[in-house]
Amino acid sequence: MESAFGFVTVLPGAFSAYRFEALKGAPLAAYFHGEDMKKNTEKPAGVLESNMYLAEDRILCFELVAKRNAKYMLRYVHDSFGVTDVPSTVNEFINQRRRWLNGSFFAALYSVMHFYRFGGSNHSFGRKILLFIEVFYQTVNILLSWVSLASYFLVFRILTIGVTATSVGFTAGNILAVIFLWIYLVALGLTFILSFGNKPNDARKLYILAFVLFSVVMVYMMFCVIIMTVSSVKSLENEMKAGTLTALGLFKNSTFRGMTVSLASTYAIYILGSLLFFDCFHLFACTLQYLLLSPAYINVLTIFAFCNMHDISWGTKGALKVEGGAKKQANTADGKNLVLSDALQDPDEMYLLAQKNIEKLDIPERISTQNQSVKNYAKGRTYTVMLWLISNFILLVIVMNTGGMNEFDEIEEDKGTSTTTSDTSAFSSKMKRALFSFAKRSDDSTEKKVSQRSSIFMNVILWLVAALALFRFGGAIIYRIGMPIRRRRFHKQYMP
Repeated sequence: MESAFGFVTVLPGAFSAYRFEALKGAPLAAYFHGEDMKKNTEKPAGVLESNMYLAEDRILCFELVAKRNAKYMLRYVHDSFGVTDVPSTVNEFINQRRRWLNGSFFAALYSVMHFYRFGGSNHSFGRKILLFIEVFYQTVNILLSWVSLASYFLVFRILTIGVTATSVGFTAGNILAVIFLWIYLVALGLTFILSFGNKPNDARKLYILAFVLFSVVMVYMMFCVIIMTVSSVKSLENEMKAGTLTALGLFKNSTFRGMTVSLASTYAIYILGSLLFFDCFHLFACTLQYLLLSPAYINVLTIFAFCNMHDISWGTKGALKVEGGAKKQANTADGKNLVLSDALQDPDEMYLLAQKNIEKLDIPERISTQNQSVKNYAKGRTYTVMLWLISNFILLVIVMNTGGMNEFDEIEEDKGTSTTTSDTSAFSSKMKRALFSFAKRSDDSTEKKVSQRSSIFMNVILWLVAALALFRFGGAIIYRIGMPIRRRRFHKQYMP
């Protein structure tokens, strides 16, 4: 999709090729700005800027397309392929995704905030319109990822509570809704505790436990979806037998409509997209694993990433492996010998090792700068996590009418009631409502408000997800149509 618009937001350095003429000037300067920040002893970089340059390839992509007085574009080449080593353990995976998530989030935020720079390029008017449309798409994605923590929890609660009201007669749903709520909260609390004070390498089993707990929650959510779908189909069958079902009535059924939209956007569009490019094997081989891990992707990885924004290391990138292979010796900056293996003969690995040794030099200015950077990172992390949690909490409060919001409704209702009762009895009545509100709410109007807000929220989320999926699918179709044209043009130009 991004290739169809001409702006691929990330081109991994190991799998990409650029015209050197396009790199000259601002793009190359921006690409190496991350290294320059480390050398700046007068003004240490902040945590947001440092995290942004963990994804320096994303910054480079934006600078290339937005280059002043130029009209370079980025294209995906479907016929090429790349092979890479992926993390094989949970701790390696979490470390890698911490860098990826923080880097990609703040780099995307950078491109959205500087979208106006597309206007200074030499792209055609039509191309600029397409670029602005893609930036709007990125903005929606950023907003959704920012509130993903609350959004996923709300979807979980709406599904587990909604299944109790189905016509299937699932009487155990009330008990299971509470049990799985506890499991969800335990997994969430465990993740926060681990993320603030424990590295994945030191608490690997506990992180695995968090993954397992969220997978169990996902199994029950899938079960709830099946039950609600069956219930919706049964109600439609009854209407068909009674002869009251119409095409318009079919889509007026909120449960059927919601399930249809969610299933179509989650599965149908991706199946069609894979068929479009004759690449379907991963759908059969990986869908179940992906579904079971999806809540951990949203909760564990996101929480760990935001809670460790002060860590701007490369994660698994440049990890030094010294086991096995022929061993060699190299001198470090302090004159000591370091045993190396053949695995370290890669130039990138040697560069990272040399950089680490240089930073160990006892230079007062460097130490002072590092100390100031640590303080800045800790402060930036605190403010960002605080804003992130407050934003998600506000969404929860609004949709679920909780956190004291329901008491405002009761105050408004009390204003309209008779005041013949004594102040003491009125106070006693309010205390009883407050004390027992967590156990059972008998106020039908409050429950109706929660139900309405939950329905609105689910519809917004479902239609947003469907719209974004359709947007990507439309871009993929455009790219697929243009593939033979680009192949013919390439062969005519370079392979006569």
